[in-house]
Amino acid sequence: MTLPGILHRGALLAGLALAAPAPAAIVIDFSYVDQQSPQFAKFKAFVDAAVGNNPGYAFSAADAAYMYKLTGQGQYATLAVQTAEAQVASAEAQIAGGNAPDIAGDQYLDVGPMLEDVALTYDWCGDHMTTPQKTRWANYAEQAVWNVWHNTQAQWGGVSHPWPGWAVNDPNNLYHEVPGVPTQNIPWSLDGEVQLFNTCDIGVYPMPDDDWARGKSGFKAIQFMACGVPVVASPVGINREIIQDGVNGFLASTPGEWEQKLRMLMTEPERRRRMGAAGRRTVEGRYSVQVSAPRIAAVLRQAAKRAASTMPLTDVSPQQKS
Repeated sequence: MTLPGILHRGALLAGLALAAPAPAAIVIDFSYVDQQSPQFAKFKAFVDAAVGNNPGYAFSAADAAYMYKLTGQGQYATLAVQTAEAQVASAEAQIAGGNAPDIAGDQYLDVGPMLEDVALTYDWCGDHMTTPQKTRWANYAEQAVWNVWHNTQAQWGGVSHPWPGWAVNDPNNLYHEVPGVPTQNIPWSLDGEVQLFNTCDIGVYPMPDDDWARGKSGFKAIQFMACGVPVVASPVGINREIIQDGVNGFLASTPGEWEQKLRMLMTEPERRRRMGAAGRRTVEGRYSVQVSAPRIAAVLRQAAKRAASTMPLTDVSPQQKS
């Protein structure tokens, strides 16, 4: 989903829930939900694990709010309120220190789902909240929505925190703008992907060091390398295995390292050529179809062989034998 879509969803939910005088401002038709289905049982188990203080990956307050709306069981409302309250309380502490809260992080990239957590919980689980709590949540959510649409005037706690406002007015602008750096955001297409990679002099692959990024495949680095483009990447997750720092690419952690290694590639054409060629050889030797296809075929043959060896024998009657 593009940022305008995310913002529209989060802002709409926040506006409905936090501006309406009556409860149940957010109305969703759940008549299609089959609570006897395996899918519902799986979702319930996921939320129940969070109720038991063992939340799964990417669990959110909205998940618990949905379960409360579907079942009316109080433990889900309690969990939703606790989870959303943690978001708001953390934001208040950051704002008190003069900083922008997490919802503004990465140029408001996660504002939609974070507002969804607050808005759904506020509206559907309001009977488990206090009046002062509702006021605090409303102030927080309304400020976030206002900041999104007034990027140059954005502020938290009276402290100015402007941001570029990427993708708010231009849906094609799906990436971050760097002040002072001319950028061109080109819509992706399968047919033009390789050609676009080959127009690059240097591939840049920064990532945060979090659970989500550590689980990524490093495919963007591999794509740059496959096209002979030298890449500078964050040393996160699989990137450490793909890139041998200084040989087939660069790894950079700090702003100083990023500046140093980008500068070397920008000012040394021979280093760019050498490192790009090394990256290409890495892909040919480890990630190409010629290398990967036999491995995948071997795994599939082994799996088929194992399945055949464990398949129960069918009792054949005398009539079938004849």
